[in-house]
Amino acid sequence: MSEIDLDQYLGTPDGHFNANAQSWYFEFTGIKRPDCDMSFEVFIAAVHELYLFVLAHRDKPFACLNMVKELPVRLGLTGKDTLVLVNHLLGVLSHHDELNSFMRPFMQVVDHRHNLSPYTEDPDVINHRWEFSFEETKAKMDAMATTKEKMVYIINLITDFKQKASAMDELTLHYYLDTGFLQKCIDEVKRIQLIDQLDKKEITLPVPVRKGYSHSEQTVIATKYLYFFSGYNFSGHKIMSADNYELLLRYVAAFLKDESVSADIKPLVQLNISNEFIRYTFYLIHKELFGTRQIRPSMIRFIHTVFSQFSGTELTTTKTKFSVKPKLYDSDAQYRDR
Repeated sequence: MSEIDLDQYLGTPDGHFNANAQSWYFEFTGIKRPDCDMSFEVFIAAVHELYLFVLAHRDKPFACLNMVKELPVRLGLTGKDTLVLVNHLLGVLSHHDELNSFMRPFMQVVDHRHNLSPYTEDPDVINHRWEFSFEETKAKMDAMATTKEKMVYIINLITDFKQKASAMDELTLHYYLDTGFLQKCIDEVKRIQLIDQLDKKEITLPVPVRKGYSHSEQTVIATKYLYFFSGYNFSGHKIMSADNYELLLRYVAAFLKDESVSADIKPLVQLNISNEFIRYTFYLIHKELFGTRQIRPSMIRFIHTVFSQFSGTELTTTKTKFSVKPKLYDSDAQYRDR
């Protein structure tokens, strides 16, 4: 395959693809390169071709399936290469704002991925001794006598998992993400806390939105939610540069003065988190500052103006999905400093 201009794949008209492409570049050139033989140039051209094909043929699931099957053969990819290609294609499609509109071809590709290498038949998965098991964790906690013992145990376990996650190989990390180990542990913490409250009859009613925050108070609240943007995502990549993070805080502070979107804003380059994470973070800011009875259109416009990766997303989509919490939001939002 002839040399290609990588910039054309990192700056396409599709902001969602661009954000993923940048993350893949770091993945292929880092110490955790996927187990495959193909170059990043071959990979990015192939996954981009498949991605565009699926989006252009949303009502043709079998045409999409055939394309996913035929392209690796045409390129002479190995079995390992094909598996990596299909895994990444499913990843970028699964987080697309318009997934429901191409769910049928998406599910065909999911079935194809399972046929390539079923997790239930993979000897590396079946015979592996997994260090972390939620079933074993739950059994140990059930045997503990006090709430304090359970909380100390599971919080230490979550901390241990987060510290070791960055050193895990691709198979291990994908296994824990697919089985939802970390999220189950976080949910268990919440369950224990709720039961403890019920036992003590200390149920706290929802706090109404306070009126009349000063501008400095608004800025502090917004920064509280945006803080993790200055750190790393769950995969260990820096979410955004320090300079861009400071610029983002300045944009937010200026917006909160009068809720107007300045014409002088220069859109930020793609972050190493998805649109869903950005959108939900600003929903939390909106919820605390303004409540949720009416979503302010100015904040939706602000998001689309500041973040270049929203260029391919409709304003109505962001507003409709504003309160939808990403599956791993609590995991990534807590995985800040390393």
